[in-house]
Amino acid sequence: MTSTRSPGNIVIEPEPAYIDLRMRDLAGEKLTSEMRVFDIAGNQIDATTNPVDPDGRLSSWKPAIERYGWYRASLRVANQEGIIAQQTLDFVYSPPMRPLDGEEALRFGLVLEPTGADKLPELPGTVRGVGVGSVSLPVWGMLEPPLELLVEDPDAYQELVDLTQDRLADALEDLLMDNRDVGFILQEMPRDVARDQRLDAHQTAELLARPAEEWERHLFPLLTRFGERVLRWQIGAAQRDNSPFANDTVANVAQSIQDQFYRLVPRPSIAMPWNIHQLRHEEYDPPESLTVRVPDSVPAKEIPNYITQWPKHNEIRFIIDTLDEQTFGLEAQIIDLVRKATTAWDAGAAEIAIDQPWIVLNDDDHSTAPTPALAVWRTLISELAARHPGGEIDIEDGMRAYLAAGERHGALVAWNERAKPEDAYIHAFLGSEPIKIRDVFGNAQPTQVDQYGAVMIPLQQMPVYIENVDVPLVKFRNTIRFEPEMLQARAQRHNVDLIVENPWDTMLTGSIRFNAPEGWDLYPRLTAFSIPAGGTQRIPVSIIFGLNAEAGEHVITAETKLTADKVYPPMTIPVDTELGLEELRFFSSFRYASTDGQNMSDVAVTILLTNVSDQPLSLETFAYAPDYPGQSNFLSLAPGESITNQFIFEGGADRLSGSSIRTGVRERPGTGRLNRTLEIR
Repeated sequence: MTSTRSPGNIVIEPEPAYIDLRMRDLAGEKLTSEMRVFDIAGNQIDATTNPVDPDGRLSSWKPAIERYGWYRASLRVANQEGIIAQQTLDFVYSPPMRPLDGEEALRFGLVLEPTGADKLPELPGTVRGVGVGSVSLPVWGMLEPPLELLVEDPDAYQELVDLTQDRLADALEDLLMDNRDVGFILQEMPRDVARDQRLDAHQTAELLARPAEEWERHLFPLLTRFGERVLRWQIGAAQRDNSPFANDTVANVAQSIQDQFYRLVPRPSIAMPWNIHQLRHEEYDPPESLTVRVPDSVPAKEIPNYITQWPKHNEIRFIIDTLDEQTFGLEAQIIDLVRKATTAWDAGAAEIAIDQPWIVLNDDDHSTAPTPALAVWRTLISELAARHPGGEIDIEDGMRAYLAAGERHGALVAWNERAKPEDAYIHAFLGSEPIKIRDVFGNAQPTQVDQYGAVMIPLQQMPVYIENVDVPLVKFRNTIRFEPEMLQARAQRHNVDLIVENPWDTMLTGSIRFNAPEGWDLYPRLTAFSIPAGGTQRIPVSIIFGLNAEAGEHVITAETKLTADKVYPPMTIPVDTELGLEELRFFSSFRYASTDGQNMSDVAVTILLTNVSDQPLSLETFAYAPDYPGQSNFLSLAPGESITNQFIFEGGADRLSGSSIRTGVRERPGTGRLNRTLEIR
């Protein structure tokens, strides 16, 4: 028998990670036990070998675990001939949770599996170890013993029913004392009820929409014992294959059930399952409370679109399906879970839950085996439930960051979604407090700080938590911008407004000095501002750039000096702008080509143009390469039309290697011009 000393095998620092072992040598042989501990990557962390005590006395071992995470202990017992027994023990080692905001903690939950009477006493301790604020229990399935027992021994069957109800009441009392929001799931009605009502066991909604006289006696034990303490009742499981709802039937059923429950319990909340792909129909009002399962096929970035379609008064609970480990791998499973939960939390989901992240074992040695998702979920709750959503923060293209705002200091949840590894980093001053970076298990990572206090944080696909950020400062950096953001690529002075917002609760004063790209000119270069708390100031700025300015995105750096609740050190903030023509889309590329059909010795430049306006355009495309005559082409482009031009530079594969080709398009007549340089490598 092996186990840790912690409920659910969730070891929380400063509790040591002891593994208790009890074995008895019944055959009188000389036996040896070998215990090894592996981390989530399969690396051996520690090992010990000991003779088996023939008296079966309890022995304990404290493996050398230095990092938080998920671990597997492997026990092998051998005699002189070889291994005769093996056993594994899964456990997690986690840091203490930070003090949680009660309301925010309720937004993180678990959907439990039916639990037998023998495992119910351990349930509150395991839930406490995860740290969730909400728990949903499938009670009808939980209260019904196996049918075989009813046939073999009806008295024993009833005793087990009564024992399960008593232990469920005790477990429920413990959960409520821990301030958990407990909900019941009526996903499968008892066998005798389904038989009497001539319904499939999963047709709970159909049954409960009928007059209460037809079913209340079947729910009477639950209603009388728990009705005043459990107010949330989910009708049916949130399955992955829910049928779409094309009319108001579900809303009517939910209202009918709620009316029936009002006669029996105070203030019931009736939740109905809903297919995530069924959009809200404008003609029909959906139920006020819905449970939506998020299948693994829905990407994280799309979840806010599913949430924002619902009216504010609707209460939507999302259950996130974790990716299949065998198909996608454990790392992808963890990445997907953290990203989806973060985006759903930021978008305002009433609750984000996952299915029970532990396995209930059938033997008597140790009752639960936590999965890695449990440790990841606990860390995410600790980071987010102590804070409030602060919105997505604009960082470089291909990376994402979400602000979790706290009373004093906040955090960022950030990851690299599609940027090149060498470009995937945050380099910014984020606050005066020491910035801490933690992984999904809560382990601290090293932080690089330059002489000005700016941190350099490389981002990978796996999200990280960046703690101790100055929330108003991060919001200030995120909201400073030009309006309009796009500059028309024409030879003229461009008058724009720099928008500066004050997120502090005190007066903000300061100055901004612009550093523009080469060949650009900004006026004024230096400007001062003074903005009251919560206010916004528009600072007029003139921008001029040369004819050779590149089309596309540009960054103008703003060197800022700020004074708000404190004097901030000088910092540089990138302000994005774009150079383009609103009526035209332009793209250029090159490839190696052959004019003789054999050697790829030439360079072919392709220019793609699309007229997105409602007027015809007269244009000239061009391509200039070193030591080659310039090439150009005149064309007309009708509204909505796309056209492709190609220019060939014979022998360019060798002659142009390491140099560049300047491509572009000009208005004819007009001053509009778009340029793009192609580097020939």
